[in-house]
Amino acid sequence: MQMSSFVKLVRRWSGVISIAFGMILVFISLYFSYTSLEELASQNNGVNNTISVLNQTANFALKTKDLQSNVRGYIVTGNTELLTSNKSLKSQITAIGDTLYNLVSHSPDQIARVNEVREITSQIIAFTELSTDVYDQYGLDSAAALIRGGAGITLFKRLGTKISEIQEIEGRRMGYHKLLSSQSRHHTILFMIGTGITGFFITILSIVFLSRDQRRQRALKREIYRKERMLNQYIEAIPDGVMVINNQKEILMLNGSGKKMLGITEDTPPDLEALTTRITLTDVNDNHRYNSNNLSLSAALNGAELVGKKTHLVRNGELIVFESNIRPICDYNGEIIGAISVFRDITDSEVYSKSLQTERDNAERSAVIKDVFLANISHEIRTPLNAILGFTYLLENEHLAAPAGEYISYIQVAGKNLLSLINDLLDISKIEVGEVHLDMQPTSLIELVDSVAILLSQKASQKGIVYQQILPEGLPAQVLTDKLRLTQVLLNICGNAVKFTEKGSVTMRVEPVAPAVGSLQTIRFTITDTGIGIAKEKTTKIFDRFVQASESTTREFGGTGLGLSIARSLVTLLNGTLSLESTLGKGTQFILEFPFEILDVPVRKEFQDHTQPIHIRPDSLRILAAEDNLLNQKLLAAVLKRINLPVVIVNNGQEALEALEKEHFDLILMDVQMPVMDGYTAIRNIRNKLQLTTPIITMTAHAMIGEKEECLRIGANSYISKPFKECELVSEIFRLTGGDEVPGRAPEPAQIDEVPGSMYVDQKYVNEITNGDSELIGELRSIFGQDYRQQLENIGQAAAEKDYAVLKKAIHKFRSSLMSIGLIETAAAYQKIENELGTGPVAAAGPAERLSNLEKEVNKGFEEFGRLYPS
Repeated sequence: MQMSSFVKLVRRWSGVISIAFGMILVFISLYFSYTSLEELASQNNGVNNTISVLNQTANFALKTKDLQSNVRGYIVTGNTELLTSNKSLKSQITAIGDTLYNLVSHSPDQIARVNEVREITSQIIAFTELSTDVYDQYGLDSAAALIRGGAGITLFKRLGTKISEIQEIEGRRMGYHKLLSSQSRHHTILFMIGTGITGFFITILSIVFLSRDQRRQRALKREIYRKERMLNQYIEAIPDGVMVINNQKEILMLNGSGKKMLGITEDTPPDLEALTTRITLTDVNDNHRYNSNNLSLSAALNGAELVGKKTHLVRNGELIVFESNIRPICDYNGEIIGAISVFRDITDSEVYSKSLQTERDNAERSAVIKDVFLANISHEIRTPLNAILGFTYLLENEHLAAPAGEYISYIQVAGKNLLSLINDLLDISKIEVGEVHLDMQPTSLIELVDSVAILLSQKASQKGIVYQQILPEGLPAQVLTDKLRLTQVLLNICGNAVKFTEKGSVTMRVEPVAPAVGSLQTIRFTITDTGIGIAKEKTTKIFDRFVQASESTTREFGGTGLGLSIARSLVTLLNGTLSLESTLGKGTQFILEFPFEILDVPVRKEFQDHTQPIHIRPDSLRILAAEDNLLNQKLLAAVLKRINLPVVIVNNGQEALEALEKEHFDLILMDVQMPVMDGYTAIRNIRNKLQLTTPIITMTAHAMIGEKEECLRIGANSYISKPFKECELVSEIFRLTGGDEVPGRAPEPAQIDEVPGSMYVDQKYVNEITNGDSELIGELRSIFGQDYRQQLENIGQAAAEKDYAVLKKAIHKFRSSLMSIGLIETAAAYQKIENELGTGPVAAAGPAERLSNLEKEVNKGFEEFGRLYPS
């Protein structure tokens, strides 16, 4: 096939190829002739140069002999005129020597011989001068004796020998140049004969090929005529109307279908003017009548292209709707030479489309009414349901006897399930009516994934399965997203994975899909479980509402089938994608990909500087702080004392409730993790049992996504993560309490120079939180030194016994102590282990080596603290 195509290509271009080859041959002939002439000229120059060398050498020998003859004549005759001509001869000999040197400059060997000739000549001249001087001083006999000594004869023989060598070499060179000239002439004659013959044959071939091209062109014209007839028949056969005009708006073609649609029974009108006069064409929007100038087909002559252009035709009192596709016709130079319109009657389609649109509007109106009703009824149901849950919670705290207590717990479970269903329905309604608005904030992916793990790891542990997360290096520190909605999606999918997995594990892996492009990077979340799996035919329907993998799923595991539908809608709102792969009986893998905007610098909330005027009366404000860590108690007391805020400190939530029953407080600082009664339970009791509206600020070292929302949901007013900053704490206190403005400012923070060489202690944090108070720093050092070894021992014992629940609590307590003396990085390392302990025993297995290394780091850090802040 390829060979056949190549042969066709050669035949098609044979004439052009022949002409091109002939032109190339002509250029080659010209070039060869030019080079031959150049070569002949070069050889002629070489011959001329050789002749000049021969002439100069002969002249050189002659002049030297004349010089010798003049000297001898002078000695014999004493005629001084002979010596006068010798000066001229010497100048001529020198000039001849220089000329010879220039003529043989191309040959180093000849240059050496010429130099020898010049040297011998100099010696001859010197000898003749010596002979003359001897004659003048000592007479004829002495001069004759000198000449008969043979020195002059020897010099002349040497000169003759060298001149003969030069002439012999130049003679051979002349013969070589003559030979090359002869060969060049011979080659030129042969090439001219060859090119002439070749040119003759090429001319014959060109004539043959051109004749074949002419026959082919005639056959091509016949084929074009045949295809034009076929094309005209096709155009006449198609049901759409086709009209073609030229630049003068003359109608070149109007097929039979077009005539029938336009109601033309006579001959085709000659131009658009006659056409628009004979029939009535109007605009579909304002019903104005078209003429030859404003018709859409005329606009195509100016380069306009129209697709789906609708036009009305009034035919026999009936309104017909046409849809046209119009575009210009261009020649091979790209110039517009006409326009074409393909049109069809869509009257029936328009009527049907309008009826469908009416039905669609009615359906959408019904859907909106349904969604609004569903949203309203969901809100109305939530109000009494929240009251039921609140009162049953109060009844649970009354410790009712069986079976009343058991019934109350049943009501709580049923109420929570019902509330979850209503929340799902409300989310669906918000999504459908477009009332879900994203709150894009800087978000740490690592903290977000950790928060999901903390919420689900306990449930996974209760089922005896492992929940684990894989966070490879290379994740961006912060991205811009709606962290609440993203957390909702991950909790839904990971929660389903835990719910439908009876053995094995649930794993969430977070990784970049590709390197960042500008400030955008796609991050992939892969959730894999070893659960019951989903049948292949259900994988495309599982995201529909009220659809579950099988009917037995609802009976065995519960649920409404709304969760994945909501998750997919939220993923779409976040510009992400959601897909799944599953094998029935082996497990399921969900894959989520989001294009996040990467934030180069972590964004933190800027709190009001506490050097600004204080709008509060310190002497009238009473603060209650619930904190179980003695070091944190000291720090809180010192910070609040510096701004003249009195504080009462208790050790746990139970003591906080007792203090609130006895005294009035204007603000409560509540730690979340405490013994006896934690902060969550204490807040619920403050709001529900004591019915107090006192502002509450929660403090925790977790700083997990979702924990803040949980604190605010149960009744807290604000949230601060540890290690807290003085400006942050004071700003929140002032924001929540307010008060009468009094003049004055909070104390300026002390300016303390940091000691270089700190590896473990965050001096900036310690200086800020203590304000350089040496007494407070000494007290912190003393308290930590008394207690930290015992805490390390408790951690080591729990790790050795693999009691991970106790280990997690011990680490959490110790982290607060570490932060109090500025070991922030060490505390973060312990937090990582604490978070992993929440993902199950397998993920947390083997922390002993890491804990041992951290224990060494704690000892070094405490030693460094003592060196930086000596007593």
